[in-house]
Amino acid sequence: MDAPEPAEALIEEAFAEKPELAAAAARVGAEESRADLARREYFPDFTVVGSYNRLWQEEDLQPFVGLQLNVPLQLGRRKAAVNEAEARLEAARSQRVAVEDEVRLAVQTGVERLAEAHHVERLFRDRLVPAAHDQVAAARSGFETGRNSFLALIDAERNRLNVELGYEEALANLARRRAELDRARGRIPGLGW
Repeated sequence: MDAPEPAEALIEEAFAEKPELAAAAARVGAEESRADLARREYFPDFTVVGSYNRLWQEEDLQPFVGLQLNVPLQLGRRKAAVNEAEARLEAARSQRVAVEDEVRLAVQTGVERLAEAHHVERLFRDRLVPAAHDQVAAARSGFETGRNSFLALIDAERNRLNVELGYEEALANLARRRAELDRARGRIPGLGW
C-alpha cells in the first residue's frame, strides 16, 4: 500500500467530495434566499387584476381591470421576520464552518493514523519478521549442533509465529486506516476512485 498524499490536498479533495459539505452549503443558500425574501417584504406588492363580472344589476358580464396594492404597514412583524431569517442564516453558516472543521480534523487525523500504520507495517516487514526468521535459523542450527535445547527451537518458532501474526495485524490495521481516510475524504472505502 502506498503512502498517503499530503494532508492539505486531501482536505481540499474532501471539501469537493463530501456530501455533508454540499448539504451545509445548500442550507446556507436556502437561508440566504429566505433572508432576501424577508427583506423584500418591506416593499409594496403590486398586482394586476383582470376579470369579467356583473356590476350592479346589469345582465351582461363587464370586463374589469384593476391594480391592487398591498402596502406593508406592520413594520414590527416584518422586522422580526428579517431578524429571524438573518439569525437562521448565521446559524447555517456556523453549521457549515463546523462541518468543514469536522472534515478537516477527520482527514488530518486519518492521514496521521495512516502514516503511523505504514510505519508499523514497514517495521514488521523490514526488521521484525526477518529477525524472527533469523532467530529460528540460529536456534535450529544450535539444536543441530547440540548447543541449544529443543525447547529453545520451539520458543524461536513460537516467537516467529507471533511476529508473523503481528505483521498480519499490522496489514489489517493499515487497510482499516486507509478505509477511515477514504471515508473522511468522502469516498467509498475500497473502491479507490
